[in-house]
Amino acid sequence: MTSDPAKTPDTFDPLREAAQQRIQVIDRPDGSKEFVLPALRNFRQKIGFTIAWVILLAVFLEVALINARVLNELPGFIRFIVANHTYFFLGILGLIELLLTYACFGMWFRSSRIIAVPGELRVVTHWLIFKRSVTVPVDKIIEIRLENTSSEGENLYYEILVLTRGDKRSRLAFLYPAKAKAGTPFTENDLKVVNTGGRRIHAATDIKGKPEASWLLQEINRALERKE
Repeated sequence: MTSDPAKTPDTFDPLREAAQQRIQVIDRPDGSKEFVLPALRNFRQKIGFTIAWVILLAVFLEVALINARVLNELPGFIRFIVANHTYFFLGILGLIELLLTYACFGMWFRSSRIIAVPGELRVVTHWLIFKRSVTVPVDKIIEIRLENTSSEGENLYYEILVLTRGDKRSRLAFLYPAKAKAGTPFTENDLKVVNTGGRRIHAATDIKGKPEASWLLQEINRALERKE
């Protein structure tokens, strides 16, 4: 059952009411809280990225067809030179299209469930028939934070990222600086994840606006009885 606090002057929270149009908050019988982010949210963002995907696909196919026709009319040596350049361009275009396909698939079909109980965080992610479940003890959580991942017009979209501590140093630790430095994308907590072999869990994605994302982050921390 979705929680619906009485809308009195003392308890009514406009931000909570707006957020719950896209994020369901469920009070579970065991006293835990569940936050459900359905796949069918933020249609403007989905449509914008899908239009970009269709346009890029059309450009890719058109360039490939033109390239094939032109190459057939060129002599051998020139054909070899032109083919090297155009196939390189098509490869880059194809890689961008592949990344955009991955992003669009996640936007349209990804749904998330975050179950927060004192002492434990569970994250269940669905992509159609695929499912991934992660359970993290609270004492292994280094940080739960917001990150801006995309934009659509003036709207910014955020994700909730959970950084966890592992039991041994990551094999890729040599690729990271020893200490966090200004001007680099790594924080001290990012390096703690690498140095202990922890994980970066994308608990919730495509949250519209920082106020709504901050509200969800606050609710999760409160349910976990963590200090922000």
